[in-house]
Amino acid sequence: MRLRSDFTIDNYLAARSAAARCEVLDRDIFRFREVIDRKSQLTTEIQAIGQKQEVFTARASHMVRELSPQEMTYQGKAVLMVGTPSCGGWSVGQNFYLDVPCIKGDHEGLLYLVAHEIYHGVQDMFMGIVDDDADPVVRLFDTIIREGSAQNLADVMLIESPGAYSTLGQSAIKKTAAACQRISI
Repeated sequence: MRLRSDFTIDNYLAARSAAARCEVLDRDIFRFREVIDRKSQLTTEIQAIGQKQEVFTARASHMVRELSPQEMTYQGKAVLMVGTPSCGGWSVGQNFYLDVPCIKGDHEGLLYLVAHEIYHGVQDMFMGIVDDDADPVVRLFDTIIREGSAQNLADVMLIESPGAYSTLGQSAIKKTAAACQRISI
């Protein structure tokens, strides 16, 4: 799957090389400007996340068990990322990637994101994978089921004192709900 034609490894490496020199390319599609501007805060944030790794793992595992087959054993790896085209997280097989600049210190939101992404890894184990060349309707329903159940499992609307990342998620859910109410069939 490809999001946009300019999200290539060559473009990423060029942007990363420029960022290593504290420069930003004209088209900052990987959001390195924020990484450069917030270098000190991001370094502190990555250290704080690392120190809480076991807490995140234990709490997220507890959340994921609710919707997972009992005999399932998941072993994945979280990769903390800076300089990404996406705010949040994404999964590839048993590994998942977390966009640290987007979290902005919201550790409760990060917990929900970790649980969401872990659940995608578990889903791959018991749901199987729908091929990219499958019927578009099959792919659509697969995506709806996967994202809907992962969202239900780690529902950011349940976070009572949301931080920046949780607020972003809650806002997107409210906008989607409002748009759905305006649709009449």
